[in-house]
Amino acid sequence: MDVIKIRDLEIYGHHGVMKEENVLGQKFLVSLALYTDTRAAGESDNLADSVNYAEVSYLVKEQMEKETYRLIEAAAEQLAKKILLKFPLVKKVEVEIKKPWAPILLPLDTVSVSITRGWETAYLSIGSNMGDRKAYLEAAIEELKKVEISDSFVPYIANVTADYVTKKEEVKPLLASQVSSSVRWQQTIERLLADGADEFVEIGPGRTLTGFLRKINRDVKGYNIRTYEEMHQVCETLL
Repeated sequence: MDVIKIRDLEIYGHHGVMKEENVLGQKFLVSLALYTDTRAAGESDNLADSVNYAEVSYLVKEQMEKETYRLIEAAAEQLAKKILLKFPLVKKVEVEIKKPWAPILLPLDTVSVSITRGWETAYLSIGSNMGDRKAYLEAAIEELKKVEISDSFVPYIANVTADYVTKKEEVKPLLASQVSSSVRWQQTIERLLADGADEFVEIGPGRTLTGFLRKINRDVKGYNIRTYEEMHQVCETLL
């Protein structure tokens, strides 16, 4: 995994066990190692595909100046949590906080705490991957038969055929085949590009599909919606 490093970001804070530390404050040095995949950014040369280390730095500054912690262990823990939650491209983060003016009345260079936190990947298997696969598929198809579907006013492309769908008779068979068929995602995008589409919106966590999109055609515009706020931003841009 690739890593972006920020070393010795100097911040004045009011953290410490002693009352004087909370009142007078002192200097802290924060270093970060942000583990992420920089491949998409390296190929697109677009900041949107990477972790903006300036934004990370200002988040750290705001957090360290706004809050008061008795222990730098607590400060490091909260910084790691906020970075992982705000920057979804960061899969793991190392946080080191140095306290060069630690009041222990002995000569020293610095006292520091270093922690490592990250996301864990969990796989959940649901439906046809568990138990009697054939029976589950047949049950799903039977349930689809009960659903009333009308002709579509807006044509869409089925990702198992990379072709347009407008007639209601086509919908249920395609939904059934999607459960067990391969997805023709690249062919779907190429079909849309050939028909004049030049702006795409990816909804959900991460930017994986947008990265794949730019590998197919670097000239198209890709937008990501991961939060309610981003939805408004993208809508304002497109409308």
